[in-house]
Amino acid sequence: MRWLVGVALLLGAWPAQARWLEAETPHFIVYSDGTEPRLREFALLLEDYDALLRVLTGTRTEASPTKLRVYLVRGPAAIREVRSVANTTAGLYVAAPGGTAAFAIRRDSGGEFGIEGEDVVLHEYAHHFMTQYYPFGYPAWYVEGFAEYLMTAEFTPTRIQLGRFSPNRGAWLTEGSWIPADALLTKRPGELRGDQVAMFYAQAWLAVHYINRTPGKLAALRAYLTAIGKGAPTEAAFIQAFGTDFTGFQRELRRYVGGRMTYTAFDRFAAKAPPTMAVRALPAAADELLLPLANLRAGVGSEWREKRLTQVRAAAARFPGDAFAERVLALAEAQIGDPAAAIAVADRLLLRDAVDAEALLAKATALMAQARDAPGDDRPLLAQARQLFVRANKAAPNQVPILFGYAQVQLASAPPNRNVLDVLLLARQLAPQVAEIGLLTAHVAMRQGDFDVAEKLLRPIAFDPHGGELAAAATRMIDAARARQVAETPASPNP
Repeated sequence: MRWLVGVALLLGAWPAQARWLEAETPHFIVYSDGTEPRLREFALLLEDYDALLRVLTGTRTEASPTKLRVYLVRGPAAIREVRSVANTTAGLYVAAPGGTAAFAIRRDSGGEFGIEGEDVVLHEYAHHFMTQYYPFGYPAWYVEGFAEYLMTAEFTPTRIQLGRFSPNRGAWLTEGSWIPADALLTKRPGELRGDQVAMFYAQAWLAVHYINRTPGKLAALRAYLTAIGKGAPTEAAFIQAFGTDFTGFQRELRRYVGGRMTYTAFDRFAAKAPPTMAVRALPAAADELLLPLANLRAGVGSEWREKRLTQVRAAAARFPGDAFAERVLALAEAQIGDPAAAIAVADRLLLRDAVDAEALLAKATALMAQARDAPGDDRPLLAQARQLFVRANKAAPNQVPILFGYAQVQLASAPPNRNVLDVLLLARQLAPQVAEIGLLTAHVAMRQGDFDVAEKLLRPIAFDPHGGELAAAATRMIDAARARQVAETPASPNP
């Protein structure tokens, strides 16, 4: 939750006051408070990593218009601007209706971690990619093993090596106590304790390495996944597909790790066809407000609301008239502050640019907050919010927060209809990683009588190894869908 050799790149001339740089490529928007060469280097690596995933999985689907935001930061304190995490946290991935993003401590920051922050990004992007293009109810060992196998890809300026022995996971396998086969193949990491969790990841990496590099095993895996997807009992489906039971498979893994493990080398894709990349310096206000903005998009927990609002208000006051600062302030006031103040700031922005999508989103969000607190008829406020969401969508099509907000205001105004379901299905297609969107879409599908569609939407959430309460809720909703009953969605957790 990596690494490459540096490439010589020219450092552009950046304004002295701007620390944050942004690099936009076909699949990513990468931010860094480090140097431009290192930013370009890692953005290029991410594009090559995406290309590697596409080659290995045979993916020809067009890239999603929703680009993953990646933040390269200098230490754990920066990551704690987004989530309350331990000092040893090297990286973080967040999927929320307001946006999906990854955060990592830069390799040049001198961290002392067993797994580097940039490794976390590659691990999580493997999950992100799998969910984006191949949503399915995968068993936890395969979800995590797939990401572990891919994250060990090693990059040089001209080559990529995949399948090399992982020193971190290898040490666990050779020196630690293996967890039982049934624990590996049926449990989630959250159901294990202590060293068992690290061993789960090590054995999952080994299992996927073995399956990918042993003739006939990938076909067995596909047969197994197809069978459990149709509801077959887990171990019976495994025996039928792999020709051995869980314990026998574990013995195969022990023999495999003691033998000669192979790897594959590829030419760097970018060396042949460099992807487009636009790098720019963010305004000086981003120095104080970029990470708080990321926190607002990810969801601000109740214990953070007062601190975050005070921080954003004070920082925005230091940059009067700055559009970046005012957009962050408008969003903060709309979400956790004074909706009337949010509307005033958004209106100032819209006087300058009538199609400022972020200002339209903030104003619509503020109107919805006012509608929730309205003592009387809230319909005029909801109607205004709906019109603003429509304008925002025209200004910036295929933006998940706008689509999700439009669906929410429609559901607050009237019973769900086919139009709302179609909007939610589009939002879910653009961001299948966001459980809250999938749960609400499934609920509306049930209300429309589309129970089979609902179950299909819910399965990836129910099988998410780290899904927690939302995974449990999805499981309950699947039971209701099979019984042809409408299930309510759970309240979104407050991170």
